[in-house]
Amino acid sequence: MCRKAVIIWGYSNSGKTTTIKHFLNVRRRLYNRVYNITNNDRKLVEIFVEGQSPSEKDETLEDLIKIYNKGILPKNIIVAEQIDGKNAGNTVDYLIKNRYKITFFIIQNPAKFNKDHWDYNPNTTIPILDLDKRAEDIKAIFKSS
Repeated sequence: MCRKAVIIWGYSNSGKTTTIKHFLNVRRRLYNRVYNITNNDRKLVEIFVEGQSPSEKDETLEDLIKIYNKGILPKNIIVAEQIDGKNAGNTVDYLIKNRYKITFFIIQNPAKFNKDHWDYNPNTTIPILDLDKRAEDIKAIFKSS
């Protein structure tokens, strides 16, 4: 079985959680649990979601999976992670140890903004168009899940 993980990597308040909420079409708070999405092949895919960076909460992804998924390794994971987060390395190590194929999407802070839909401008809100593009990028990862 091929396990897949997507890490939305960015600084605090860069839009990591906003991106995941848009991808899942969730308007309220994200909870640590399994969500169902329809992938590009129109198949239902279960994804364990950690929408707030474990590092920002001084937690580890491993602990959260033990608590919220009863210790069962999910086939698919999406996690927001803070670039300079205290436990960011633990998240990556845990995924590698458990043989996940990891895809990173990095929300950058470029010198010139809006070169790419993953760029971040702290002075503006993220346009819906950019969030749609981000969601399509993420959905493509789970195409054959």
